[in-house]
Amino acid sequence: MAIVRWRPMRHLFNLENQIERMFERFSDNSFNHEDGGIWSPSTDVSETEDGLILSVELPGMKKEDMKITVEDNLLAIQGEKRQIKEEKGGNCFRVERSYGAVSRFFMLPSAVLAEQIKANYEDGVLKVVLPKVQAAKPKEIAVKVG
Repeated sequence: MAIVRWRPMRHLFNLENQIERMFERFSDNSFNHEDGGIWSPSTDVSETEDGLILSVELPGMKKEDMKITVEDNLLAIQGEKRQIKEEKGGNCFRVERSYGAVSRFFMLPSAVLAEQIKANYEDGVLKVVLPKVQAAKPKEIAVKVG
């Protein structure tokens, strides 16, 4: 069983992030991203013994169009998904895929080695591995008798 440190402000930051994403989506009074508005990709965050793993859904993007930066414990994933114009001689009835600027930000715990972060893009998913500082890894302490 993993021991999770209680951080009371974590929920506040999560709420702030959700509100920010909501305003980003609706600030232009548009419900579609086909006009090139900023969209925020879905992300799974998991923790292993060695670090954190972010899996970011970015289908249809090219590696060259992605930028990952870390500054003051803020991980930024940004880029642009370009729309491919397909002309097949017919009319387009529906456009549901998102295009335009992509932006997602994550506050990192100070126990992450920012200079050793690695990223891999495969099958439309960007996987970002954030290794933990050695001191942050759980250690088992032997109990001595006497």
